Amino acid sequence: MEATSGFFQALIEQNDGLMDGPGSNTPESQIMGRCLELLLRCMCSLFAWNGFVSHANKELLEEALGVLNARMKGTSQTQFTFKQLISNSFQYLEKFSETIPRLSTAVILVRLLVSLSDKYDDPTDATRTIANLAQGFLQREWIGSDGQKEKGAKSNEMIQTLIKIFFLHTTDVLKSIQDICSIAVPELLDADKYEGSTTYPTLTKSAFGTYYRMMLDELVRCVRQMTPGKSSDPIQQSTQLLVRWNMAVRVFHTLVTLIKAFDVRSNLNAALKFGRMFIELFLRNGMPLLDKVLRTNKDDVMGLLKNLQQSTRTMHHVCSHSKVAKDVSLINHVPLLKKALEGFVFRVKAMLTLHNCQEAFWMGNLKNRDLHGEEILSQVSNAESEAESDGGEESEDNGPELSDDSDEEQSTTAGDDETDAGREDAEGSGSEESYSESF
Repeated sequence: MEATSGFFQALIEQNDGLMDGPGSNTPESQIMGRCLELLLRCMCSLFAWNGFVSHANKELLEEALGVLNARMKGTSQTQFTFKQLISNSFQYLEKFSETIPRLSTAVILVRLLVSLSDKYDDPTDATRTIANLAQGFLQREWIGSDGQKEKGAKSNEMIQTLIKIFFLHTTDVLKSIQDICSIAVPELLDADKYEGSTTYPTLTKSAFGTYYRMMLDELVRCVRQMTPGKSSDPIQQSTQLLVRWNMAVRVFHTLVTLIKAFDVRSNLNAALKFGRMFIELFLRNGMPLLDKVLRTNKDDVMGLLKNLQQSTRTMHHVCSHSKVAKDVSLINHVPLLKKALEGFVFRVKAMLTLHNCQEAFWMGNLKNRDLHGEEILSQVSNAESEAESDGGEESEDNGPELSDDSDEEQSTTAGDDETDAGREDAEGSGSEESYSESF
């Protein structure tokens, strides 16, 4: 391992610190890179052995760690505690990250370090190192053996592994997702067709679906842990939790909105699946918190609900698009999602009624619109036919009178202390009804 790593270290120095400079794709470099990958793979298989969990095999683990400790330079100590053996071995293997030539090798190294960190009594420092290492690999542009940027299904699978490890080990997964959404994704939107983000070069248009699914998955995992707590908890603790929920809703809104730019089937499927889970978790964990803090943090609560309302509107559009496209894999998600969305509407109405804030709430049926907000033509045609058959009479509306401007809020004010309320235009045709709210 040291010899193969030394080969790439010398190559990097010859190229003035450039990782993928001249000579990095020669047959010799490919052979040495393959050797390094196989060596790391062997060590990963060794330290991932579940037999090391047994106390009976602790001596074998210490012997294996002792071999790595013996390779460290400047170590004159001959006797180490188990904690020192783990720490020294981790540091020894971490240094190889500086000369990793391929994405596949980077993934194996990170997995090897994860296996070692599992054997720590207190893996705090190791966890932070793994997160930084995985993030660093995601922020590097990887060149394949053909001299071109790595891409394709296998590359996306390896990127997914790094993203998952990064999110699992970062200190604040919500902040990490927010950073990618606010920095890397806008860079991707402004990039050329075959280019990617400058901050996260692995985030390309072909790899966006991988990032998108993982961000939604980890967002749902994060909010699942944001339980409302007890009614006796101090208000300061509840306020801090409200800040976290506000951040989560903003991230969710950003992710849902991205569907308009990346409307491929896999992304739509992820939005429908994880969108439903997010709404259900918000009803379970978020709404009890809002019940508690509405009186003391009215503006923050209303701001959160407005952001989430915009997201639910987009989710309704995705449902309508799925039905028009007649895609079974997408349509299967629609009933449960619509149930969650309607549950959100009536749960918010109940909360505002309980706190005598009914004036801050409007509810009406939603019009069927596609992903870009355009009204679906089949509904327009049906509406015109019904109007003609009624002899020009106005049709009965199920909600308050709506604005002529589609999907724009028509606000009202309920006293000096009440929040402006918007009403959303009607969506849904036939006997099926979908509801939306504005605050």
